[in-house]
Amino acid sequence: MKYLITLATLIFSLSCQSNSEEYYDQYIKKCNGNSCCESSVRNAKASESSILEDGKSCPDGYRIEMQKCIGSKRWCVVKK
Repeated sequence: MKYLITLATLIFSLSCQSNSEEYYDQYIKKCNGNSCCESSVRNAKASESSILEDGKSCPDGYRIEMQKCIGSKRWCVVKK
């Protein structure tokens, strides 16, 4: 089980590092002008994180981060 968790964490980390400008741009477009949504995507980009889809959770060792406003996207950051 520990092996699977470690593998999932590694895959998640690698996916975060490979996000391109186009990846974040597609989410900005989906925000349809909602400034909270756009700000949350920019924050996820700044932390080189992937946007967390609805109903999904972060792997072990990560926590959910989001803006405190309506329309915010969620992303995972390493627990400190």
